[in-house]
Amino acid sequence: MFSVTVFSFDLEYKEKYPTYLTNYVEYLLEKENSYLEKLWGLELKFPVEVSIERIREMGAKGEAGFDGERFYLFITPVSEEIPSLLKHEFMHIFSFQWFYNNGIFDSPLWFVEGLAVWNESRGIEAISELNPISTWKESDFISIETYPQGDAFSRYYSFLSDFFFFIDREIDISSNFMAILNSYKTSGSAEKAFSLNGFDFSKKYFEWRVQRFFASLAGFIFLSLSWLLPAIFIAFSGIYILIRRKKIKDTFDPKLEKVFGERYWEKKE
Repeated sequence: MFSVTVFSFDLEYKEKYPTYLTNYVEYLLEKENSYLEKLWGLELKFPVEVSIERIREMGAKGEAGFDGERFYLFITPVSEEIPSLLKHEFMHIFSFQWFYNNGIFDSPLWFVEGLAVWNESRGIEAISELNPISTWKESDFISIETYPQGDAFSRYYSFLSDFFFFIDREIDISSNFMAILNSYKTSGSAEKAFSLNGFDFSKKYFEWRVQRFFASLAGFIFLSLSWLLPAIFIAFSGIYILIRRKKIKDTFDPKLEKVFGERYWEKKE
C-alpha cells in the first residue's frame, strides 16, 4: 500500500498498480472535480481518500461515503468502467458536501442516486425485457427507500437513469442545476425541486411510468408471439394431418387378387 497526494485528494492504492493506471485515475479526478465545482457552485471542504482495490469475483463496483471529516471513494480497477464509476461516486461526494453545507441530513434515495446516474450516463439495457407487471412496480422508485436486492438492484439504477434523462429533455437539468438546488433548499422537497418553469414533476413521473409500462407490454407481447405463433401453427398442422389420416379409405378391390394373385403388389415385375 502506498499513498500520494494530488491537489486536495489523498489517493490510497491497496495494491501497486502501473503508473499509467494511477495517472489515468488522477487525471479523471482532476477533470471531474473541475466540472462538478462549476455544476454545484462549491468546493470540497474535506479531503477525499480514494481507494482502488481488486476484490476477487467482483466486477465494476464503486462506493462513496462521508464521516464528517473525510470523504471516501472506492472503486475496483476495471479499466473500461473507471470513468463512469468515478463520475457516479464523485457526484455523490459533491452532493454530500452540499447537504452538509445546507444542513440537510435526510434526502430521498432516488434523488441522490438519480443525480449520480444522470452524471454517469448509465444505460437502460437491464429493463429491456422486464414483464409489464414488474415494470410498473419497479418503476415506482420514489416509493423505494432502501436499495433493492438481487437483480432488482441494477434495474433500479436503470429506471432512475431512464427517468432522469426523460426529465432532462424537458428542463435541461445541467442548465437549471442551481435553480433545482435552490428550490430543494427552499421547499425541502426533492420532487418540488424539479418543478421549474411550469414543469409538473408528479404528472411527468406518472406519464413516464405509463410509457415504460406500455413499452414493456408491447415487448412482452412481441416476445410471446415469437414463440406462441409457431407453436400454434405446429399444433394446428398436427391436428390437420391427424384428421386427414382418419379420412383415408381403403380402396382395395378383392377381385384384383383373383386376376393377379394374392399380395400381387409385393411381387416383382
